[in-house]
Amino acid sequence: MGSPASVQASSVPKRRWGIALLLGFGVLVNYFDRVNLSDYLVALDATFGVSTVMFGYLLSAYNWTYALL
Repeated sequence: MGSPASVQASSVPKRRWGIALLLGFGVLVNYFDRVNLSDYLVALDATFGVSTVMFGYLLSAYNWTYALL
């Protein structure tokens, strides 16, 4: 067995790739979420009768919450 420093040093690159993959996946999901949100106007209007003003309020609520978090 190697010393604790050599064992820790060899596991760091694996952790970096795991973290990078998780962050990349999160960015991808975030991108699709933001892009698809603007496409829901037609569906929300047909289903719930949401006007463009109300949809603007919904987008504002989402964006303010997104910016806060």
